[in-house]
Amino acid sequence: MRKLVVSILTLIALLSLAFAAVSAQDGTGNKEVPEITRTQFETPPDDIRDYRYCEIIPVFRNRLTFNVEVYNTINLNQCPAEQWNVLDDEAMADEYNAVQVILNGPRYWVINEIQGGGETASGKTVDFGGIEMNLVAVIETRLWEGTVGGSLYTENEVQRETTYTYSAGNMVYELTSPDGDVYRMQSYSQIFDPELTINDLETLGDSLDLPDGWSYEARVVEEDEFLVADGLAFVINDDFGNSYQKVIDEEPETVVEPNSVPAITRTQFEASPDDIRNYRYCEIIPVFRNRLTFNVEVYNTINLNQCPAEQWNVLDDETMADEYNAVQVILNGPRYWVINEIRGGGGNSIW
Repeated sequence: MRKLVVSILTLIALLSLAFAAVSAQDGTGNKEVPEITRTQFETPPDDIRDYRYCEIIPVFRNRLTFNVEVYNTINLNQCPAEQWNVLDDEAMADEYNAVQVILNGPRYWVINEIQGGGETASGKTVDFGGIEMNLVAVIETRLWEGTVGGSLYTENEVQRETTYTYSAGNMVYELTSPDGDVYRMQSYSQIFDPELTINDLETLGDSLDLPDGWSYEARVVEEDEFLVADGLAFVINDDFGNSYQKVIDEEPETVVEPNSVPAITRTQFEASPDDIRNYRYCEIIPVFRNRLTFNVEVYNTINLNQCPAEQWNVLDDETMADEYNAVQVILNGPRYWVINEIRGGGGNSIW
């Protein structure tokens, strides 16, 4: 098989993109959210526990790429309800020609202090219906990752460097997975329950639809505790949209360098017919992780063979992932062209 190597960044956090909703769009003609001169200023309190904020997340599609822009209200305002409640995500998506606009809020911190996060790197300020927000992140992900973040109680990787402080004497709220991993709440949400308050969190476990083996606990910390993300945080969401970060007490594991798929001397040759309609081919797609990057290699059988069923049917994706130390190996086939001819660079890849 021949290969096409694609490098992709990991999608951070907290996005639910429905592939079916976007598969019919080509993503051309995106508009930029217009920049304004900042007029709103607010210094958060020293203790930000129960401090309100909101985020707006436009998602643009450019061919096979999602470009995700994350804006929030921190250091500008506390997301005034009068303006927030009349925002229309569908109208905003139409205005910016976006695949989707996510209204992520209102949210409230349950930490006491944050260091290293919340500031915009670009300095861009925008206005959404009278609510000014700063651009705090721009994330790129490939189309086939559209479902990342779409499942509750499932880890999402978020690229950031932050230290959350939970001060002594305050209550913390934690989920524990069947494997014993602990996730501590960083913020609660009023997206699904507008009446939810911080006072409700102690008994929130009674209202959660926890998967088998999961548990919820509220407890008071006796001394200051810190939740650190040194470049990468693992975040999950519960049924109410509350966000939790994984508690990691030990040093991160050393990143194991992925194996490469070994090259061979080519021994198979097959010229494609002039008319390739109903011509069979297959692809194998190993996905490697190198720190914060996914490296995706796409191999296919075109001009080599027609993916003989006897060999294809016994391939095992999990065994191959173990062999190459890959995150995943995707067996993409058999496939059959319904076109008659290919010209240009598309003949070696599904893309």
